[in-house]
Amino acid sequence: MIAGGQLMGAKLKAEYHFINSDRNFTKASGGTGDELGKELDLGVYYPFSKQLTGAFEYAKFTEGDKAAGAARKPPIQKIWLTAIYKF
Repeated sequence: MIAGGQLMGAKLKAEYHFINSDRNFTKASGGTGDELGKELDLGVYYPFSKQLTGAFEYAKFTEGDKAAGAARKPPIQKIWLTAIYKF
């Protein structure tokens, strides 16, 4: 799912991803599953000038079904601050 818009000159973007396997796998808790996880991505992009844009981006991943014998993927959050300069 994707949504976007503008607020006070800034572009806003939000994405939500359902990450699934093409095949069912044996879950650590028994039974089968295909959900690898979910991810939320948010971004704000502000043009300071024609050449310079600043970006603030956030992402959060949460593991879904736990596969038997596989390493766990702990929930993770990341933040990026970026400057984009166009020549």
